[in-house]
Amino acid sequence: MDDRAGLAPDPDGAALVTFERVMVTGHRPQYMSTFQAAFATSELERLAAKLAAAGTRVGISGMALGADRWWADAVIAAGLDLWSFIPFPQQAARWREVDRAHWQYLRGRAVHEHVTSLSYSVPALHQRNDDMLDAADAVIAVWSPSKTTGGTASCVQKAMRRGMPIIIVDLDAMETSMRMPTTASGR
Repeated sequence: MDDRAGLAPDPDGAALVTFERVMVTGHRPQYMSTFQAAFATSELERLAAKLAAAGTRVGISGMALGADRWWADAVIAAGLDLWSFIPFPQQAARWREVDRAHWQYLRGRAVHEHVTSLSYSVPALHQRNDDMLDAADAVIAVWSPSKTTGGTASCVQKAMRRGMPIIIVDLDAMETSMRMPTTASGR
């Protein structure tokens, strides 16, 4: 299922796969080993550059620590527009100062911001994910497929039900693959 080449421009210069808006869902850093976090960060940087070269214009981030933040950084570095989807304004309130400052920096770099709720709730986190899925053409999942519960697993399952293309940065196998829909989803 590894389709790393599928995101590259073909020899004639036409993109094989083009998604205008790509979102990320992924685990927080405390659920990854140091090696998994390094792999995820480098893959997100590689994917952002490859997607930009293939015609992607927007990277969508839920602005949480871990995969969301690494994706937002990669999106900016690749010259894509960052859209931030914040579940509630207090998202970074309990983070370390350095992380709060970086969150503020990323918010300032976003060309579009969507705030789901005025205050914390678990439903707001899930709604934020649904809102990102509504806005995206494809999903990058920084995910351990062995972990079948939680926000990332839920978001991946919803993307699959919607028939969305999913680029899986598999933290268990330490490989990246692409899952394309097998039938039209009506999107």
